[in-house]
Amino acid sequence: MTTDDILMNCKTDGKARKIRMCVLSMLVFAVLVVMPATPQTVNVVANFSGVGAASNPQVVTPTQGRNGALYGTALGKSVSSGALFQVSNAGTLSFPYLFNSTTGGQPDGGVILATDGNLYGTASTGGAAGMGVLYRISPNGTYTVLHDFLGGSDGANPVYAPIEASDGNIQGITTGFPNPTATLYKYTRSTAIFATIYVFDQTTGEYPTSLIQASNGNLYGTISGGICGEIFEMTTSGSLVWSYDFTCTIGNESGGSAPVQILQARDGNFYGATLRGGSSLGYGVIFRLDQQGNVSVVYTFPNSGQYGAGPVGLTEGSDGNLYGATESLGKYKGGTLFELTKSGSITLIYNLNSKAGNNPLAPPKQRTDGLLYGTTETGGRFNAGVVYRIDMGLSPFATFVVPAGEVGQNSQILGQGLTGTTSVTFNGVAATGFKVVSDTYMTAVVPTGATTGPVVVTTPSGKLTSNVSFRVVP
Repeated sequence: MTTDDILMNCKTDGKARKIRMCVLSMLVFAVLVVMPATPQTVNVVANFSGVGAASNPQVVTPTQGRNGALYGTALGKSVSSGALFQVSNAGTLSFPYLFNSTTGGQPDGGVILATDGNLYGTASTGGAAGMGVLYRISPNGTYTVLHDFLGGSDGANPVYAPIEASDGNIQGITTGFPNPTATLYKYTRSTAIFATIYVFDQTTGEYPTSLIQASNGNLYGTISGGICGEIFEMTTSGSLVWSYDFTCTIGNESGGSAPVQILQARDGNFYGATLRGGSSLGYGVIFRLDQQGNVSVVYTFPNSGQYGAGPVGLTEGSDGNLYGATESLGKYKGGTLFELTKSGSITLIYNLNSKAGNNPLAPPKQRTDGLLYGTTETGGRFNAGVVYRIDMGLSPFATFVVPAGEVGQNSQILGQGLTGTTSVTFNGVAATGFKVVSDTYMTAVVPTGATTGPVVVTTPSGKLTSNVSFRVVP
């Protein structure tokens, strides 16, 4: 089968969750030079049973709730299934909500915690037209469909979780897969109005794969389709500000191809991963976009396959290093977990395997206890995927539901051991008031004179410094 044959199958396959696997299947397979693994530093927190909806998380990076638990979605075994999962602080796996084809099926991309205390996400199929939904789940498990995607100008098959912008609105992307129309949408919570604010096409790029809000207030994202892929910047109202096209030719994808994720690090630069490109076998790269708009390769995954192939994304740890996962290869061909400095020095953390989980489709995320948590699509006790934990010896910290707000607003802070907090400062300026709601959640008023920078929470156990800067919005 040629790459043209694979691409044709990708365009005609109706399952939205196949996009990433279709892109990855274009990788060229070769004889591997297998290198020894580093000592295991990974533990399985929970095994998915493979029964009904309790199986196979897809593009899922766990989200920390106000209660400190982790949340995500599992795909399930049929087009009419899927589940919201919860992993408690004690490691107990439960399923607060089960999906169905009527109200939305196959939730591929996990969920986000919003400032109203609810979880928001998308299901890639089901709903009124069978083309997916945008939904909300309350803390008590009440499920509400906010929009049924109809496959027209509103797009179809949303695979990835939305974001909450600093204005409180929910924004996200649809893949349009296999329909060629992909969109950027906005859901205004105060009015319950859904609107399409940008339509992607073959000129501007097909198959958007990530969306974030940057420190300048604009949206940044990646597009895996087209010739080699693209990075874009847009306003929150949907005006295109800037775009970058990855350049590649047949036999030369040294700069990377098919970007799948982007994040903004604390140094102000953006970092991301491409599924293909780099080495002659095209095992993917980690790239940097600096604040002047220059794109460069930070790390190329080698032909040996030692560090894996097909990096699926990154998260920045509280130590300033980047942590990520690859979909395949490594010693056991089930993917790898790695640490990367911003200067491009890589450390292999773990070779994934059938026991500890195979084929992660999303990067891990650091919880405020300092540990990193992620999911795999397969492997584990029942070969239905796992939630894993990486212990890198990092200390607890504080973080935010949304890392931006105006003076006088309540910022929402997540952490550990918050009971008994005595002070909160915003870049050195004391909060005018704060309220500890629970041991893992509190609020603090952004004080007059505060500027963008770290937030420090003083607790009985010590000071918790935020892992990201809080952006004071004018």
